[in-house]
Amino acid sequence: MTAKEYLSQIYYARLKLQRLQERRDEIRDRMQGISSPSLGQRVQTSPEDKMSKLMARLDNIDRKIAGQIDREQRLIETIQSQIDGIESPKHRELLSLRYVHCLKWEHIADRMGYTERRVFQVYGEALAEFVRLYKDCI
Repeated sequence: MTAKEYLSQIYYARLKLQRLQERRDEIRDRMQGISSPSLGQRVQTSPEDKMSKLMARLDNIDRKIAGQIDREQRLIETIQSQIDGIESPKHRELLSLRYVHCLKWEHIADRMGYTERRVFQVYGEALAEFVRLYKDCI
C-alpha cells in the first residue's frame, strides 16, 4: 500500500458511509409509499408484511451505518494522530486538509495561500516525510 492509498482510506470510508445512507433513504422512501388496502380489495401480502420487512432492512442498514461511523472515526483519529506527528507545520496542514477534510487541490491552495503548483511541491515533500516516519504502518 502506498502512502496515498493509506491516507485515502478516510475518503473511501466516507464514500461507503454515504452509499449506506443513500440505501437507508431509499428504504424510507419505499416505506412511505406503502398504503393500506381499500375495503373489498384482495391482497396476497398485506402492507403490514411489506412494512415489517422494510423495517427489518432499515434496522440492518442503521446498524451498518453506526458501525461504519465508528470505523471511520477510529480511522480519522489514527491518521490525524500520525499527521500530527509530522514535524513541518505546512506538511501537517496540507495532509490534514487533503486527507482528513477531503478538500480539493484548488481549495487547499486557497486556504494555504499557495498556487496549485506550489501545493503539489509541498505535497510531495509532505508525503516523503510521512513515509519516512510511518513506513512501517503503510
